[in-house]
Amino acid sequence: MDDISRGPIANMDFMKRVIVTLSEYKMNFFNLYTEHVFKLDQYPDVAPTDGLTASEIKELEQFAAQYHVELFGNQQCLAHAEKTLRIPFYQDMADTKTNWNPGKEETYDFLTYELETVAKAYQSPFFNIDCDETEALGYGKAKAYLQQSGLTAGQVYAQHVNRMYNILKPLGKRVMMWGDIAAKDPEITAQLPKDMLMLVWSYAAADSYVDMIKPFTDQHLEFMVAPGMSMWSTVYPSMETYTKNIANLVRDGYQNGALGMMGRFWRIVV
Repeated sequence: MDDISRGPIANMDFMKRVIVTLSEYKMNFFNLYTEHVFKLDQYPDVAPTDGLTASEIKELEQFAAQYHVELFGNQQCLAHAEKTLRIPFYQDMADTKTNWNPGKEETYDFLTYELETVAKAYQSPFFNIDCDETEALGYGKAKAYLQQSGLTAGQVYAQHVNRMYNILKPLGKRVMMWGDIAAKDPEITAQLPKDMLMLVWSYAAADSYVDMIKPFTDQHLEFMVAPGMSMWSTVYPSMETYTKNIANLVRDGYQNGALGMMGRFWRIVV
């Protein structure tokens, strides 16, 4: 997985070189983390001028197929929306400056169009809706919705995930999501669709990650492990940290029935 939503967007030639390199290491998929960078005809003010298009995705898919690499889709659907929500037209759909407001139907009008547009660009059945790091959910404008509905933040989160799932399922997608929020709340995991594919992620160097996996195996949810490199706000990543993180998280994933492993590369530009 490559983060193309922070800093410069990689051009086609670079992404093709990445695909070739992945194939040489026997890696079989490539995922572009997408927040605001996919061009939307009905909302032309969201993506930058060099944003992704459906025709570019098709070109990359055809190129990647020659190297036995599969592209699958990704669209952040709840948090990390600050680059869209800072635009005046979309601020009424904001909970906080980073989170969409699940108490506004206008939010779902936009997300439905965005999600369908991005999902239809990809042939792969796998699609990641992200929905990570939403701890501030309900602390902004959505607080009134939580109070009026009588729902907890966890219940609203699960409700939102299910709405995203229901958009993608008719399109033939196997929906994936980061597991950090759901793992902390059994009320969430119990409400997730049973064919949801959870992504267990960590950057820390730990001796065991079994406790991070258990909330999903307890609910009989399939999962992948997603280690990554700790490299933001530094010139060079911490090799001691990420080698232990990758080795042990992959080991525990394998021993507990993980469907696979996703290596992640995040770009944090400061």
